[in-house]
Amino acid sequence: MKNFRYFLIFLLSFPLFLYLSFPLERVVERELCKREIGYTEVEVEKFPPKLRVKGLELPQLPFSIEEAVVLPDLESILSGDRRLNVSLKVCGGEGEVKLNYPLSELTFHLKSLRLSRCVKELPFKVRGLFSAAGEVSLRVQKALLEKGRGSFSVERLELGELSFGLFSLPGLNLGKLKGTFVVKRENVVSLEAEGKGKDADVKVRGYINVNLRYPGKSYVNLRVKVKPKVALLKGRTFTFRVKGFAENVTVVR
Repeated sequence: MKNFRYFLIFLLSFPLFLYLSFPLERVVERELCKREIGYTEVEVEKFPPKLRVKGLELPQLPFSIEEAVVLPDLESILSGDRRLNVSLKVCGGEGEVKLNYPLSELTFHLKSLRLSRCVKELPFKVRGLFSAAGEVSLRVQKALLEKGRGSFSVERLELGELSFGLFSLPGLNLGKLKGTFVVKRENVVSLEAEGKGKDADVKVRGYINVNLRYPGKSYVNLRVKVKPKVALLKGRTFTFRVKGFAENVTVVR
């Protein structure tokens, strides 16, 4: 009986010892390399389980993620849902993402991302603090964005000079821009926004045809209407379009 007790203790404790000694960092690093994802540091905490990756460089994104912390939702794992909570530090701001595994649904909340660090493909300078919240449903294997909706805002929005050949619009302080987005059909996101700033009022409406595999290949078509409040231009309305693939959009009147 005594020997059986020792054997039972060994049997119950063996998975724990295996978990404690298993080189999880190497497994994560191997998976990141396999997917061509760059990183500077990987840390794994085993009690409670937590994964921290610093300096993430995804080939699909034009910016890096300073830090991502992944925490499993233990209650959901026990129930079979397998949900993960992810905290991000990105573009000088932060984010919270909740998703299931394998990925099919996620909710997100982004706060105070610096547009000057995230958005680099536009033919004019843009500054401001971007925040957003929403939820989406997708089919990863087929790279399909199926459903989704949410809202976004930009605080302290400023645009650099806009040039249209011989005509140019000076840099403008647009204050706060608020908008919404909705997935109208597969991979097509419709959005509209409006803002009233110190130098001008602005309205934006259009769509983005999202390419989940290669975000830079997403097609953008936005109609922007600007009504300046500054001298000389006050009272006039300027309308232009931001269109083209995200990695090389153009501005046209």
